[in-house]
Amino acid sequence: MYLPPDPELQKLREERNRRLKDLERRYPKAQTDSFQKSCLTWEFLYGGKAIWVIDCPNRDIQTTMDTFNKTFSVFSGFKAGLSTSAVSNTPDGQATGFQVLCYESAKDTVRTKLKSLGIEDSEMHWLPENEIRRQLDEWKKQQRRGMKSKEPRLKKSAITNQVDSNSFNRGKKDLFRLVVDESRAHPAFIELRNSIGHEGARNLMNEIYSRMGDPNGNFIQDFQTNSYYSRLFELACFAYLESHSMNIDMSFAKPDYLVSTENQRVAVEAVTVNPSSGLASKISLLDLEIESQEEMYEKSTNEFPIKMGTALLKKLHQAYWSEPHCQNIPLVFIIGPFHEPGSMFYIGESLARYLYGGYDMFPDWVNYKGLYSRVIPIQSHQYEGRTLISNFFSQTLSEHVSAVIYSNSFTESKFVRMAIQMGLETTIKATREGFCLLPGENDNISIQEYTYRVGELAAPVETWFQGVTIFHNPNALIPLPDNYFKSTNVYQILNGNLNRKVTEFHPLTSFTVMNPLHLD
Repeated sequence: MYLPPDPELQKLREERNRRLKDLERRYPKAQTDSFQKSCLTWEFLYGGKAIWVIDCPNRDIQTTMDTFNKTFSVFSGFKAGLSTSAVSNTPDGQATGFQVLCYESAKDTVRTKLKSLGIEDSEMHWLPENEIRRQLDEWKKQQRRGMKSKEPRLKKSAITNQVDSNSFNRGKKDLFRLVVDESRAHPAFIELRNSIGHEGARNLMNEIYSRMGDPNGNFIQDFQTNSYYSRLFELACFAYLESHSMNIDMSFAKPDYLVSTENQRVAVEAVTVNPSSGLASKISLLDLEIESQEEMYEKSTNEFPIKMGTALLKKLHQAYWSEPHCQNIPLVFIIGPFHEPGSMFYIGESLARYLYGGYDMFPDWVNYKGLYSRVIPIQSHQYEGRTLISNFFSQTLSEHVSAVIYSNSFTESKFVRMAIQMGLETTIKATREGFCLLPGENDNISIQEYTYRVGELAAPVETWFQGVTIFHNPNALIPLPDNYFKSTNVYQILNGNLNRKVTEFHPLTSFTVMNPLHLD
């Protein structure tokens, strides 16, 4: 999505760059001192913005936030510097309200939209920049004195959206300090570990890991060796789940996560489709082989569903629903493709073809069970001698699965872009491009090419749920409540028909180009 230059945005961009240069002068050791870098990040995020804090403990926080966000168009949200996230002041981490970050120039607009949702003035608390600065200065003074900091109220959600709910060890460990012989390390891990342009991504991964912990005791070793892609995906899944301000329990052997809000618990299992030639294979886009359109069509309509379906069926046989802590609650599989170079270009529509079955349409009449038709139900997927029955949601035992969540963007590039956006990476620039879906429903959904510079004021604000697709199981014994998990694309059966709804900017494919910042 290309956003044309705008004079107001240009002024805001210049102001942001001025602030950043000023902060770099004030914190010259920011690149080597973690504390200074943390302060720089905080001030970068807060510096040009002011905050509404909305206290509404008696409301459905998530629904209220979602409704508020929809009152802004994508472009008007960018111009207002809009960002929302839940906040909590309770020991158990339950959300009691939410915060709205916006440029001070948009203060009145934001207040008007909040009031249109029935939020009273007494529930709104405006924190101007000088108050934010005062809180940050006090926090920094406490840190310098070696005191245990009483963190500013907004730190938890504004920077990480983290929810501290696990009871196991959260010791600070470095994912990138080798614990195995380098000859055993996964080649993709070695590239990530040694890359100059991935410092911010590595720091972000370590931060997420420090909150997630290692309940099985082998995460780092797996991450550095054959299970690199699986563990990378689990880090992203954890970040995605904690962005909901939910309690996350990883103390059970299976499934991977047990998440809960005040009224609902959900079991979540992470699934990755790995290379058939071996877990240690590289899937770099640089190794992608150019194929004919016919072969690409066969791979996306048949090979890809076979690979995804095989992984889902293996998880189905684990019978997670029979575990005592998983009984009578929704079960969700969250899956990502890591099976070949360019696997991140497979879109959710190809997975929907397998999950729901559907139909193939032909230009000429074909014989189907003695009758001639141009529309034939998809019975199975066949590729190079392999066959897999289609329509996962209609197969035996699948009624125990409430939904399948798909993401083709939980990759190293996602961490790079998030690190730049959060101010954790200041030495490189990144341009993201690809194809996206714009908000709409069924026939009103439009596809568009996009390109933008990550972190610029006119760029989309990337979230952990951006690009995520949720497929609801129409035959689920325990359905997943609507809007329980955030996404930008949702499939579900409504009135007997498969319905697709895109709620906001939804990247179908994504390609990130990185260059040193000094090349500007």
